[in-house]
Amino acid sequence: MKKIVLMICGLLFGLVLPGCQSLTTESSQSAVQLELSEEGLLSDKEIIYRVLLNADLRIDGSDHCQNAGRSPTDQTLGAYLSGFLADLNDHDARNTVRVSSRAAKDEDYGAVWQVQFLITQNNDQTKVYWSAGFLFLIEQSSGTIIPESLSCIGSG
Repeated sequence: MKKIVLMICGLLFGLVLPGCQSLTTESSQSAVQLELSEEGLLSDKEIIYRVLLNADLRIDGSDHCQNAGRSPTDQTLGAYLSGFLADLNDHDARNTVRVSSRAAKDEDYGAVWQVQFLITQNNDQTKVYWSAGFLFLIEQSSGTIIPESLSCIGSG
């Protein structure tokens, strides 16, 4: 939302004004307090929010994400995700988005959450069944996604 406001400020005034510039600093990952479940895990909303904050994260360098998106040009997490989310527009199908996390320890990063983000479509009429998503780690101390931990997963 803040980036959209910044773009509007730039378009309205033909340049980015100092007041508009400050909006981008507020949208960093660590600027937001993490929303946890009663069990001390990331809430579903928080997982989705962290993914949205990282829409520009490059995935084309990951062996597990090469040509994994709906388009061969999908090079970012946002492009990959938006392709599969667009497929959920099939109203005859059973569409789900499932997210989960669990606490873990990583050799390099210490306390982390292991996160799974999975989009699924089951359409009995057209016999289309697939799941796509990704696994990644989030540092508990900073709430940031560890880019090199991202792996694309799926079947169908």
